[in-house]
Amino acid sequence: VDGLISAAELGIQTGLMIKQPNFNYDAPCKVQSFTLYYSKTGQDPIEFTNRGARFEPEVLAVIQNAQAGDSFQIINVKGRCPDHRCGRKLNGLAFQVR
Repeated sequence: VDGLISAAELGIQTGLMIKQPNFNYDAPCKVQSFTLYYSKTGQDPIEFTNRGARFEPEVLAVIQNAQAGDSFQIINVKGRCPDHRCGRKLNGLAFQVR
């Protein structure tokens, strides 16, 4: 997701997953960690560090309580695919709650 997302759609998310478009085989890549910045309308961003793909309790609470105008930025995404011996940095994403 990149761009706008409804609060209802965002609120049911439980974590990040890696999608690899245009791959000819299924490579189950796993998110190892990421940093999430949450900005409530009119306030400074709050930083959260998450280990693994599943949202940790603090991150999940922020996501489930997001309101229109709030924004999220997910950066420093590190993931590991079966064909790699160690994790590597992946693209981040940014979106705003509509």
